[in-house]
Amino acid sequence: MTRRVIKVASEVEAFRETRPTVRRRFQAGTVLNVLQWVTPDVARFTVEGEGIELWCCPQAVFDEQTESPERST
Repeated sequence: MTRRVIKVASEVEAFRETRPTVRRRFQAGTVLNVLQWVTPDVARFTVEGEGIELWCCPQAVFDEQTESPERST
């Protein structure tokens, strides 16, 4: 599984895959487990240590606001 970390001074606003009206902001340093996409241009992920709740956000935002864990140290 690919892992990504939200960059310093960044945040990602996402919605629950099963309930798009539920939104959440993830702050810098949050570790995300990237999942295979279902819809083009929509990133899917879980939050490491929080279980299996699936979150989604636009792929462009995800790519811009996150980086590999090796780069964040």
